[in-house]
Amino acid sequence: DSRFYWPISNDHRWVFSTRAALGYGNGYGSTNGYEQTLPFQEYFRITEMELRGFDRNTILPRAVSRIPQSIPGTPGADGTTTGSIGGASDFDILIPQGRIGGNAKAVAGMELIVPTPFLDEENTSSVRTSFFVDAANVWDTEFNVDRFQNLAPDERAKLDDYSDPMRFRVSTGLSLQWISPMGPMLISFAYPLQKEEDDDTKTISFNISNTF
Repeated sequence: DSRFYWPISNDHRWVFSTRAALGYGNGYGSTNGYEQTLPFQEYFRITEMELRGFDRNTILPRAVSRIPQSIPGTPGADGTTTGSIGGASDFDILIPQGRIGGNAKAVAGMELIVPTPFLDEENTSSVRTSFFVDAANVWDTEFNVDRFQNLAPDERAKLDDYSDPMRFRVSTGLSLQWISPMGPMLISFAYPLQKEEDDDTKTISFNISNTF
């Protein structure tokens, strides 16, 4: 993780800041011929503070399963089967489950901190107004979309490539932070600049954090 600030004005009331974070995790070695992978409960996720304008975790990869519509036919005397029951195997059904995250993550952001209008001088140290741009992506390096090539075309169309590191979501907006007696409070008004079809977005978000 990294965060940098560059004062633009001598009184430090105009400040440009950037932040970035990268993450990667995976298993090591193999067991019984199967490579070890990162347990799904350890996958990376995205918070509302990292990507404003989107619901928490809405950009995460989904858990994917398949249910075949066909089963092997009646076995013959030699152990082979006589066709299949229920149709061809390429009519398997793809079922996207809940969003579970991925083993790789990239987050970046830029902010221009500006003087808060209509604010008394004595309160400027406890209130901060900024314009921001957020960008983030979480992906799964172990996901192989080619494993699902035998799906029927309409089922294949439901599947995204969760291994793609370039599926970034981007948002922009206005943020107001206040150090209140209860702790730092943040309200953001955001608009998504780049999103996917099934992403859940939100215009206004409110958070109480432990940092300012």
